[in-house]
Amino acid sequence: MAEKELSQYPSIEQIGSSTRLAVIENGRNAQVPAAVLGDFVGVQIEASGLPSDVEALKAGQQTSSIYKATLAELQATPGSYAGQGGFVPGVGQFSWSGSAWQLIASDVLADKANQAPVNALLERVGAIDSGVYYRALGDLPTGNQGLATDFSGVGRAFVSTTAVISSVAAWISPAASATKLRVRVYSRSGTGAGLPGSGIDSLQREVVVPLEGIRTMLGGTGPVMVRAKFAPLQVGTKLPTLVTFEALDDSNAPAFIGYYTVAAPAGYHFGYVKSASSGNWIALGSTAAVLAMIADHQAESIPGTTVGYTDVSWVEPNSHDWENPTFAGWARSFVGQAGMAFNAVSAYLSNMALGDLVQVRVFARKSSESASPNLPGSPGIQDMHLGTFAFPVSAITGAAMAGKFYFDVGNIQIPAGRYPLVELAGLLANGTKAALGAGRTDYSSAPADTTWMLPAAGASGFTLLAQNRTVSIGLANNVTKATELVTGQMFPAVAAQGVEIADIKAQLGSIVAGGSSEGMADAAKPLMVINGLTVNLAGSTAVIDGVPVVFGGSFALDPPVAASGSTASLPLKYSQFGAGSYPTQNPNAMLWRRRLSSVVVTRQSDGVVLVQGTDYGVDSVWGKLYGMKNVADQVVDASYNYARERYDLLQLDPVTMTCSVVKGAERDLDAHDYAPVASNRFIPLYYLYVRAGTITPVPVHLYQDGVRKDTRVVFDGMLSKGKRMIGRTRRKLQRGQAVKVLGYGDSITSCGNLDLLWYFETLPPDNRAAIPTYNRADSGVAFATRVSWNWVAIQAVKAAYGYVDSHESNLGGLPVLTYVNKGIGGTNSSGSANNGSNATRLADALASGADVMVLAFGMNEIGSDSTFDNMASIIQQAQAAGMDVLVMGVPKTNAITDVRDIALWRKTNRTLQLVADATGCPFVPINWLTDQGGGGLPVAPEHLCSANYFNHPGLIELKHYGLMLSKFFL
Repeated sequence: MAEKELSQYPSIEQIGSSTRLAVIENGRNAQVPAAVLGDFVGVQIEASGLPSDVEALKAGQQTSSIYKATLAELQATPGSYAGQGGFVPGVGQFSWSGSAWQLIASDVLADKANQAPVNALLERVGAIDSGVYYRALGDLPTGNQGLATDFSGVGRAFVSTTAVISSVAAWISPAASATKLRVRVYSRSGTGAGLPGSGIDSLQREVVVPLEGIRTMLGGTGPVMVRAKFAPLQVGTKLPTLVTFEALDDSNAPAFIGYYTVAAPAGYHFGYVKSASSGNWIALGSTAAVLAMIADHQAESIPGTTVGYTDVSWVEPNSHDWENPTFAGWARSFVGQAGMAFNAVSAYLSNMALGDLVQVRVFARKSSESASPNLPGSPGIQDMHLGTFAFPVSAITGAAMAGKFYFDVGNIQIPAGRYPLVELAGLLANGTKAALGAGRTDYSSAPADTTWMLPAAGASGFTLLAQNRTVSIGLANNVTKATELVTGQMFPAVAAQGVEIADIKAQLGSIVAGGSSEGMADAAKPLMVINGLTVNLAGSTAVIDGVPVVFGGSFALDPPVAASGSTASLPLKYSQFGAGSYPTQNPNAMLWRRRLSSVVVTRQSDGVVLVQGTDYGVDSVWGKLYGMKNVADQVVDASYNYARERYDLLQLDPVTMTCSVVKGAERDLDAHDYAPVASNRFIPLYYLYVRAGTITPVPVHLYQDGVRKDTRVVFDGMLSKGKRMIGRTRRKLQRGQAVKVLGYGDSITSCGNLDLLWYFETLPPDNRAAIPTYNRADSGVAFATRVSWNWVAIQAVKAAYGYVDSHESNLGGLPVLTYVNKGIGGTNSSGSANNGSNATRLADALASGADVMVLAFGMNEIGSDSTFDNMASIIQQAQAAGMDVLVMGVPKTNAITDVRDIALWRKTNRTLQLVADATGCPFVPINWLTDQGGGGLPVAPEHLCSANYFNHPGLIELKHYGLMLSKFFL
């Protein structure tokens, strides 16, 4: 029987037992059609009969059992005889005692059954599923919210129908002043209706989408389909996901926004809009229309070598009049290709070399709208946007010549009842239009397909062209072959007797947890729901010794102590910085208590009780008072109530698969410095920052040895390359020669005016007193510290190579490692006085004769466009002076006090990584420890930069950042 691609089968029931399918299974073993690689023998699976096999397996393993969706339903259903089985997904397996249901096993029904048929069926479904396109949400707009309103953002919370998403899209009408859209994706820890960014939300992904290129295509300020792509995100199908779109101008100020809507869906949903004037999110009513949105995921195929293309739809051009630089873009419909599958777009193009990019966009339009003149992507007729792809001209072979070109767009399946539209445009690197000519086919009568043209000049968008001609754009399929692995096409969603593959997998999920391909390494994937101070792990999974298992547990955490206190003889100083500022802006003394309430302030001189809000204010968050009248300092006594805080550790025993909570020490301000450690053999899952009825989880299970597990390969590559880049210094260490390290940067490098204790100005006195100090020659007393990230790395290097530092006694004659601190607080990388690339300051640093420079600017210039050039100048001068250079990332700032756009922080870190790459020195990605949900530090976002609770990393942060730095030397 000749081989056919899976997309050619309308349903699995037509696939026989002798059918061979071209599949990718967990990234390994694949087949392609016999015409291309008939001699390839790969894994063969049978897709026929999957639904019946699933049912048979369930029947065989659930004989006489009672199956209920919830525990309450099972408990309400008495068994027929003692020993009868019962099962609840996500809870476990039960046995009827004669009077009650008793839990006998967690949610692993296969424990009492033959695992072989389960694994076999999982293997077959997994093979098909590995290339499936998943759609978690697929709205078609039915209404719109106009632009002329006070909205700068729109959001929607929903429960995904698939476990993973990697892109979101919506139809947005941004104001003319808007130059970009900020898209944020949050995971929610509960099913409440909190506003975006509230306590139940954890930011997982953020993407900034420039609007310039999109508007170049369409012209004007009308609705555009905006799609944000990001690294695949596990969202699950039980807890909500929240997505927000915010319009911003060039200065990152809010801009007005309109959006297209759908009627209020059934089930869990919440809609939100953001007021442009107040900056606050507002919840929409339960019956209000919500943002029309698409959320989906396309699995990645294994890269291979393209060995050819097969045209799905193509007509050779018979005219070349359009092959000139007066055009910038083209679009056409394919009315006769409804329901078609393809993975490449073909086009006869010219003038590509005049631009930097070719952008390809693919849409699907209702067949009933085949006569519509509307531009591709029009929400008014519910066009579906299926993908946007950018191709660098420099990577296109033959771009300087006119000819037929193919653009791989991944697997695209046009839904039934719709036909494809394809749009191509030439772009410059800045997103503006570039020339793009094209071939054309003339007809004696008007064809069914429609062509649109984008002129190279002017601001207008696409224009509908005469209907007796079409642009030379087509659809195709590529065939790829790798040296060791052969990959066929990715497959669209496949129906089996009306049952989707996702439904089959859901049924398998009730039989066995997982279907993991993680190999033998232990890995935990907790599913956590937080409700107040209660944590529930029902439905969590893990892979232990290569075997998928489930675990759970529910834990009610103790609330931290709430108490009353008082402080006598407190100077009350006038300050314009009150609540909402960071602690060191306010000159008043800290009370060393937080979450203040019922504050009473009495002036000592006359016993008068001062009036809160008139005479003084209270910064309850950080525990400070501040005078509101510009008068001389007043000595006061204060009494108040306060609430403490704590870090607990949620851990998993990989032997018994039971979870437990290790309770941390209660503190007033610095509980993160007193977090507990995991018990022997236990896997730490989350640190839980507990305070005032609220929990912030920190997902430490995502990291191992200071590196996020899903970035291990990338990090190891950076580390190996970085070690070679500082080979000169490493060789001196290996030989036991004297080494000098130069710290050059801002206040984080300076660390309290050259490593002095006062850097930790917001640390409670008992904690600060525990920091080891020594009497350095210039410190006067024992006030110098070795806790900065440079010192942490130096201590690790000393231990590894057998060195002493220059401030230690050296009776054993060990090699000496000298540290020179040239950090200056409040500075940046610019060339003005005292700043990093200033000639005088830099010359002084280079005169140190150091072997290696640890360069750390960026905190005081977040979002700057001049960082790259400034840093490149510093690096090149240091290298010319014979120094190796490492570039530090910028730490994430405090989530409470720093309200700057996180996208600017990411921009600066990306800039630092790029300049390090460009100048041949390592980048130390400490930003990876706290971005995208964090977990690389056992510190909640509210405690970041705890040395001043704004932009100075605290003890725990400096330790972890320094340990990452040390990896490049060891």
